[in-house]
Amino acid sequence: MNILRIFSIASIVMGLLPISPSFGQSMTEPEPQISFAKEKRTLAYYVAQAELWWSIVQADMTVEEPWYQYYRACRNAHGTANWKDAFKEESPALRFGYEIVELLETHIPNTFTYHFVKGSTGGVSPEYGKHLIQAYRMNPDFEGLLADVVTYATSTHDHALRKEANERWYRNHGISSGFLDFGYNLLQSVPENAILLTAHDNDSYPVWMLQDALNIRPDVWVLNIDFFLFDGFRVPVFEEMGIPPFVLEDVNINDYEANWANVVKHVLMHHTGDRPLFISQTLAPKWYEGFEDRLKVQGLALKYTQEDQSLVEESIRLWNSVWRLDQLKRSLDHDDAQIRLDEMNLSYLPALKETCLHYESLGLDSELEAARIWGKTLTSRVPSHSIAKTYAPYFSQQE
Repeated sequence: MNILRIFSIASIVMGLLPISPSFGQSMTEPEPQISFAKEKRTLAYYVAQAELWWSIVQADMTVEEPWYQYYRACRNAHGTANWKDAFKEESPALRFGYEIVELLETHIPNTFTYHFVKGSTGGVSPEYGKHLIQAYRMNPDFEGLLADVVTYATSTHDHALRKEANERWYRNHGISSGFLDFGYNLLQSVPENAILLTAHDNDSYPVWMLQDALNIRPDVWVLNIDFFLFDGFRVPVFEEMGIPPFVLEDVNINDYEANWANVVKHVLMHHTGDRPLFISQTLAPKWYEGFEDRLKVQGLALKYTQEDQSLVEESIRLWNSVWRLDQLKRSLDHDDAQIRLDEMNLSYLPALKETCLHYESLGLDSELEAARIWGKTLTSRVPSHSIAKTYAPYFSQQE
């Protein structure tokens, strides 16, 4: 099987073609690159940044920093383009990770940047993982490295390494309090010993950090569905879950949307274990299409169940006495990832909708109004988002 993108460990691109200054978005200065998972920018921005950083790399190919920033710009462009290989068509500045590695081996071999990029672009193959670990030993507090170390440790089932990296990452304040609060509330949405499926950076890394660094809800088995696309992770996990093998070769391994949907539906179809199964509200509904009647809203999660039941009272209990809500009202801290956080906080809306309908049916007007205020607050922060538009009517005053 080919090495996959697997979450933060991605194939990122580059090469040697000269870049025209007029190609792409008009910019004059390169900027330090922040992960697209934190900062929301356009594809055109990342393409322009890749071009600018590549021009600096060409000026002196022995300097590490421009290589690293170029790598990040290409990765951000690739991720913003939903990991489609065709993103390269946006500019001759955009190239794949193995090409970066080949050039680094020529110009700055045995440096931190070389080991970091080779380890990050090599997937979870042990051959490339040793480079990531070498970079970790050389500069363990480097910004952006610890996420990849946590990814590698998770993919290879190295629980001690993941705990070590998460403890360091937590001490370095690597994840903002808003995302940690969301992760805390997500963990509290499921019962003891639950299996919880997540899908993204921001619904997974904070949860793993809470479990490893603060020992919060370590009983919950948090499985990011992206890792299911890697045989070395999926096979032993499915064996432990009692789920029959899933053959990835039946689908195009570069079509991540199709793979995610296929593997999630495979899990839902075959899960029969004793541990209750939940799906984070952050998963796109199209990935579990056809199973909606078996999924019931419980806080920030969906409970997989054959029973026809409402879990609204549990969601209300979470709101009233369990969840951390101060950050949800509005954090006083500056957060570069605030837009991403506001979008993720839309995951509260399904539970709020059911809460409003429940209070309305019981004639609890004051409670209903309080729930509506929450809904209005969250939808108003990203009013153009499709999820906000879908749920906004449930929080409007009904005449």
